Parts: sequence; C-alpha cells; structure tokens
Amino acid sequence: MAYAISKGSALKAPKVPNGEPYVLDKSLLGTNYDIYIHSYLNYGQLAARTEIFKASGNSSSSPCILGGYNGYYTYNGVDYKASSPKQGSSLKKCRTLAKKALKIKAPCKHKKCTFGGIWMEEVDKDSKISMLVGIIDPKKPSGRAKPIQYLYAATLLATPK
Repeated sequence: MAYAISKGSALKAPKVPNGEPYVLDKSLLGTNYDIYIHSYLNYGQLAARTEIFKASGNSSSSPCILGGYNGYYTYNGVDYKASSPKQGSSLKKCRTLAKKALKIKAPCKHKKCTFGGIWMEEVDKDSKISMLVGIIDPKKPSGRAKPIQYLYAATLLATPK
C-alpha cells in the first residue's frame, strides 16, 4: 500500500524496528512527497486465502468455500484440503473467519492502525500526485481511480522521451 501523507504525519511516523520505514520521501515531477508505504505480507489475494484456511484450525471445511466443493488449494507449494461445510457456505461465518485471519483485534500501539496492529496514516487530502500523473481530473473536486490507471500512468512516466 502506498499513498501520500502530510509532512506533519510523516514526522510523527513511528519507527519500525529492524524493518522498512513506514514513510519514504520521493520526488515526482519536481515535487517532493512523503509516501506512506507498507507491504502487508501474507495478505495478498492468494496468500490471504491461505491465512483464512489456517484460521479455520484443523478443519478442512470452511464457510468461505462454495457449497459442493471438495478438493485442494495449493499455495506456495503447500496443499490445503478445502471443502464446503455440509450446511454450505456462510457469508457471516466467512467474515468472522476473515477478521480472525486479519487479526482485526490485534493491539494497536499507535493512534491509528489497520489490521494486525500496523500503523497507518490517512491519505493527504492536499496531495495532487494522482492529478499530476493524469489519473484524477484536476478540474473536479474529487475522483475515483481504477488500478489499471496507475499502470498506465507508471508506464507513461517510465517511457523515455
């Protein structure tokens, strides 16, 4: 996850013992930005599914698996027996299991945390990175961006002129 935060927030960022810093100072098109950056190891789409299986304990059935499925899920060279419960999948039970896997209730040593007790700062509302690279229309008060737009912008910025 990466996004611009205010200079004040960057100065207050906690130090990560023996790890990557939460904030990097980066320059884009002649302007310096403080960028919050954190990789949520084990929580990408495929890895998170594994974490949910682990949170299920010793059971091979999971309320997150659609009814009728009985097979294996392989991730990182490890096979996980996966099947739907006899009563079928359950959004409510799956959500509870996902929250357990995400460690939603982990202690937070900071004012603001995401899951797992990881420090997180709010997006700098004055940041214009998305506007500078053409992802958001600067004439509009707000905007939405799709991930593919970031790929296009990164490709344009990386292309020698």
